[in-house]
Amino acid sequence: MIFTTEKQSENMQNPFFKSLQLTDREIDILACLHSGKANKKIAIILSLSPATVKKHVHNVMQKLDKHTRESTIEYLEKKGQGDYLTVRFKALVKRYEFNKLRLSLVQKTGSQKKTCHIVCDKSVLLEELRQDLRCFG
Repeated sequence: MIFTTEKQSENMQNPFFKSLQLTDREIDILACLHSGKANKKIAIILSLSPATVKKHVHNVMQKLDKHTRESTIEYLEKKGQGDYLTVRFKALVKRYEFNKLRLSLVQKTGSQKKTCHIVCDKSVLLEELRQDLRCFG
């Protein structure tokens, strides 16, 4: 994988989640829960097994003293964390889509090189790409 959760967390950690002593992975799980994803879809996005996702969901709900996904999401919304989780989820999806595309290119070209050359006339597109890549370190 090109991007690491640790690098993402440096850019996206916030004091609320830090105070709850949640791991970066648990915050990723919360972002996915907040977006309404089921365990199977979360597993795909985060490249985990469904059993691992189930364990993370259980652990994070236990840390928050919540017993349902709905009460967990409601709690996070009341604490003003909805926007943060939405942004984090979008970053996770971008990372997943980027890696999926990268793997597709590797399969098509047979090359494991980590260099990518982009030829483009539109400077706006390049700037958006730079911003997206900065998000992942």
